[in-house]
Amino acid sequence: MVSAVKRTVGASVSVLLVAIGLVVVPTSTASASVGCSAVSVRVNSTSGGEGASDRNGHSHMTGKHYVSRITSAKMWYWSADNDNGRTDKWDTAYGFIQC
Repeated sequence: MVSAVKRTVGASVSVLLVAIGLVVVPTSTASASVGCSAVSVRVNSTSGGEGASDRNGHSHMTGKHYVSRITSAKMWYWSADNDNGRTDKWDTAYGFIQC
């Protein structure tokens, strides 16, 4: 019974921390973000979907994301580069954030 209560409380605390944004992900863990900063990355470098270009974004172990547009309200819209290194597929919307 005590073990079940500990698991329930632990799960509730985890959900609460995620909800209020206090979870810290170790830097060794692959993660993607829709943050308010970017560096120059080469996207769509193989043939197939869109033409290759240098865009503002970031890359990590699981792929590349880039800023597809920024509105006058400072909304940054991010796209996922669906290029697996052999065939480029059309990029898809990834997320957005107000900066």
